[in-house]
This record gives sequence, structure tokens and C-alpha cells, in this order.
Amino acid sequence: MVADALREPMFLLLISAGCIYLLLGDVSDALMLMFFVLLVIALTVFQEHKNERGLEALRDLSSPRALVFSNRSLNACWQDALSRQNPVLGVSCSAALPGWLWY
Repeated sequence: MVADALREPMFLLLISAGCIYLLLGDVSDALMLMFFVLLVIALTVFQEHKNERGLEALRDLSSPRALVFSNRSLNACWQDALSRQNPVLGVSCSAALPGWLWY
């Protein structure tokens, strides 16, 4: 993730500007610029990680689940775990079902 952030053109430009400040002898400006560039890179990496976790949670929420009655108990299972060989005895009203279960 950090490598991806460092490949951004704006970050490369700011880092090179900080290096030019160092070469010209303006150490305080170079350190200040580099500090803020590193801060923005850290925030970018944090946000990317947070966004990835959010997308994973949305994928889990959007995957269809069914409430089935099997082995004398009510169980929640993923829709793709239902098979034609293992018929469902009962399903909740709000569950999404594959089309072949209706036949």
C-alpha cells in the first residue's frame, strides 16, 4: 500500500521538491515539507486500508443467505451452500433463494 502511494505523481513531485530544498541548503523548509508529505502518505494508506475493510464488509452483507431447517434445527447458511441433493425443508420468508429451489 505504501509503495502504491509513493508512485502517485503528486507525492513524487513533493518528495523531489523536498530533496531540492535539501540540496539548496534550506533544511527547515525541506524537513517541514517532508514531514507533511509523510503525514499525507500515512493518512492515504490508512484510508485505503479502511476502505478495503468496508468493501469486504459490504461484500459479506450483500451475499445472499438463507435460513433453512435441517438436522432438527434452524440454521443460517450461504445460498451457494444449498444444493439440489440436500433439499430444504423450511425457509424464512425474507430469504433469497436460487431459482431451482422453486421447482
